[in-house]
Amino acid sequence: MTLPANDDFANRALSIEELEAIAAGWPSWVHDVVHFVKNEASAVAHWIEGPGLKILEKILTPGPGPHTPPHLPF
Repeated sequence: MTLPANDDFANRALSIEELEAIAAGWPSWVHDVVHFVKNEASAVAHWIEGPGLKILEKILTPGPGPHTPPHLPF
């Protein structure tokens, strides 16, 4: 499809065929986003199950004194 070079092109209504073509491309895009979110959530869960849990325990374990706040690594 060749796009016209005038300003009226940006303000025109889309045809049914153009809307259907746009809608046909959405499932792939939505699938990619869902796949990315699932992978990131899985990576976070694996980190928490592994080294993350030990790091969180160190952060949340109180120090030697009764009023010592938890040690923060940063």
